[in-house]
Amino acid sequence: MLVTKKVFLPISFFILINFSFGFSASILKIPYDHPRVYIRPHHIPELKKKINDDQFKPAWNYITNSNHPLCLAFKFLILNDTKAGLKAIKQGLAELKKRTDKTQAGRRSHKANHYGACVYDWCYPLFSEEQKNFIR
Repeated sequence: MLVTKKVFLPISFFILINFSFGFSASILKIPYDHPRVYIRPHHIPELKKKINDDQFKPAWNYITNSNHPLCLAFKFLILNDTKAGLKAIKQGLAELKKRTDKTQAGRRSHKANHYGACVYDWCYPLFSEEQKNFIR
């Protein structure tokens, strides 16, 4: 709850000030292409260069050796590793299916939703229409 307040209060204040004094604010449009969650297509070439940088080697080694859906999806995004992408989709969907019930566990699935959003976005070309419809 504390994190929510830290984020919510400044945003609320900003909105209140803007509307109170008549300032106009434009709402950013969501890009139609993928990826669009944390990474845009123009970031990928730069990220590909960094995986060979000594400074990023420990992080890249962790990502390439992990079976976490987020790491697998990132591996697909950077290396176009279809096997990793399909595994990310399978794991991500399984996790989301566990948490889409009407129970308390279903309401507290923010991590699964976050990972699911990244997997969906980063592995978008690998999703079937049926899988896309489940996420939507």
